Amino acid sequence: MTKKIGIPTIRKIKNPVQKSTPIAEQKTTSEICANPYDSTKDTLVSITPARAKKILSCTYWDMRDVRKKKLADYSALIEQGYWVSGMTISIAVIGKREYLIDGQHRLLALISNEKTMSFKITRYYCSTREQVDTIYQIIDQNAVRSKLDTMMSAGSCKKLELSKQKLGKATSAVSMIYRQFGRAGNRLEGEAWQFSNNPLMEAIILSEKWGDAIRGYFESIQGAMTEMTRREGNLNRSICIAIGLLTFRADPVKAYKFWKGVGKFHLLEEDDPRFTAGRYIMATNMNREGGIQRYKHARSILSCWNAYAENRKLTRIMVVEKFTTKVFGFDYEI
Repeated sequence: MTKKIGIPTIRKIKNPVQKSTPIAEQKTTSEICANPYDSTKDTLVSITPARAKKILSCTYWDMRDVRKKKLADYSALIEQGYWVSGMTISIAVIGKREYLIDGQHRLLALISNEKTMSFKITRYYCSTREQVDTIYQIIDQNAVRSKLDTMMSAGSCKKLELSKQKLGKATSAVSMIYRQFGRAGNRLEGEAWQFSNNPLMEAIILSEKWGDAIRGYFESIQGAMTEMTRREGNLNRSICIAIGLLTFRADPVKAYKFWKGVGKFHLLEEDDPRFTAGRYIMATNMNREGGIQRYKHARSILSCWNAYAENRKLTRIMVVEKFTTKVFGFDYEI
């Protein structure tokens, strides 16, 4: 029997619009988190450049990189005398250790201008690092950030044991799968719609639905010939990763052997489907090369998997335009 992609019963919202919550109904971060989180009342404190450096010496482990424009804007406010005292700095506390989770740009601006400024400091007392992750997501949810930043703050890199670059590739790969490699367009529903429109749901779906397949794929291509594992191409292309994820959802054991072989295809017989796949991947750009749509490239690689999974030999790839290609062992077709 073939496996199916589970689609949770999540209501699709057409053209979702962010609605502001009435002030009377808004909850503070500590109310949202409830126990075991707790927070102190805001305390107004004068912070010197020396103290700012000390606070910045221990920041949240997944803090976003410093944005030069934001830092320049804050510095300009201080220089021109428009800085408003009493802005908040948020700190998470685990035991005796404190981590800055909000306010790095403000403190850096203070240091660059060599000023002593007044800030409100809020401390959130947590018992685990996971609780700090949650606090950070709540506090930082209104910041302008990329979907990848949001996923990293949700701990996706740690859960999947991936670098930021590989996380980005895996995210693109899953998005390709949901969009049927360009054939689905924007006609998305359920799980696919949530993945494309909600960064935090994207992190959950990536980890829970595709986590094992992602780990399996990247493990299988370790040790592949150098030409096959270039940073920006070949087996690290999103399109190859996407096909890889489908095969791992179909049969993890066979998929591992398949991609391990593709990574060293030059050692195999020419009628081995893995040799045929490796030769195709090495020789093809796949970025709409010659006007060829991505889904056609996906079908080509998938035909090699199907042959391998069915123990057939394959020396030449033949893809018929009017027929879709099904994934052997998984309820999905391109």
